[in-house]
Amino acid sequence: MSMSSIPSSSPGGKRYGWVEKIGNKVPHPFLLFIYLIAVLIAATAILSAPQRWGTKPN
Repeated sequence: MSMSSIPSSSPGGKRYGWVEKIGNKVPHPFLLFIYLIAVLIAATAILSAPQRWGTKPN
């Protein structure tokens, strides 16, 4: 859908323009998945570290 087909003076046209601008800045879904997996792995490693070194079993 091109921006020229939606009149920018209408409230809906402005909203669609905003959504399209944001959508163009978002990375590809595959890259989003990879980034989220990397964040999950890092968070898991950081949050599990105190459990490994925090206490000594009897």
